[in-house]
Amino acid sequence: MVSIIRYVRNIRRTGIAAWWRNMQYIGDAKAGTYVGKDQFGNRYYENLNPEDEIPGRHRWVDFAQHYSNATQVPAEWHSWLSHIRQSPPPEDNVIQNLSPVWQGVSLRYTSDHQSCSAFLLALDREFDRHEGCLQTLQHCPAQN
Repeated sequence: MVSIIRYVRNIRRTGIAAWWRNMQYIGDAKAGTYVGKDQFGNRYYENLNPEDEIPGRHRWVDFAQHYSNATQVPAEWHSWLSHIRQSPPPEDNVIQNLSPVWQGVSLRYTSDHQSCSAFLLALDREFDRHEGCLQTLQHCPAQN
């Protein structure tokens, strides 16, 4: 149950329109600091005030789509929401320095079969360039 003081305080912080949206989407009057946004348009918030939030419920996501589920949260944001990582992905150096093997492949997939097979062939060649580096866990000269 939400305390009346917390409820009124959060309405004053967010405004009537944001309060109404929060009640419709997440069912609670929450107010917090905007932390970041992912590639799907989901917005992430945090409230570190112990008087406002129950411990463990001070981080939350505001989904871009009304009908949402947990599969719409990317892995890096999920690790932040579930307290596996302390800092959010925009501030986390480990996540910022990750570069997938397929990064740098500048091909676009189209619906015709010839382009699809060309895309998969180029992706396979790009993976083969990096495969030796992945097996030995050394710096990859192919990325230079």
